[in-house]
Amino acid sequence: MKMVRKQLYLEAAQDKAIKAAVKKTGETESEFIRKAVAEKLAATANERRRRLAWKQIQETWAKRDALGRDPGERDWKREDLYDR
Repeated sequence: MKMVRKQLYLEAAQDKAIKAAVKKTGETESEFIRKAVAEKLAATANERRRRLAWKQIQETWAKRDALGRDPGERDWKREDLYDR
């Protein structure tokens, strides 16, 4: 895989946390950061898919509601039975 060099600025606390994490895992800082970026990108893609799915669900229900009441649908509620 072709790599592209990037330079970035981190807060001191972030740098310290990365150094501690890679010390435990044996990864390089670059590997750790690449994995973190990959996880964030995957999470962003999943969120986009969830939003699209939710929008499609809402559109489907809106179309269903626009059709009006089903002729075979009951016109009473269960609670109404107790009032009789």
